[in-house]
Amino acid sequence: MKLYLGVFSHRDDSNFQFTDHIENCILDISSLEDNGIDKVSNFILNSCELKSRPCLDYNKCFNIIKFLYSKYSVITSPNLIKIQSFMKMYKGFPVYMVLKDD
Repeated sequence: MKLYLGVFSHRDDSNFQFTDHIENCILDISSLEDNGIDKVSNFILNSCELKSRPCLDYNKCFNIIKFLYSKYSVITSPNLIKIQSFMKMYKGFPVYMVLKDD
């Protein structure tokens, strides 16, 4: 399982394109150590409700990342900076988080 953060393609009414569809893998859950995989999987699948649908709420995506970094320590500081930059850059666009079986 992999967790992705992305932004949907966005055009205005006059067909001016602001962004293409972008999707970045931010966490490979299957690569976590045995003792952390269950906690992180449970958090993502149950608490975050990403088992059945993507998260389309910007603030919820932000908070999920915050927990993965601060509580579970599965996101490194350099990756957190990249993720925060991505989210800041696309704050006004349809940002989403999705779980995929890759």
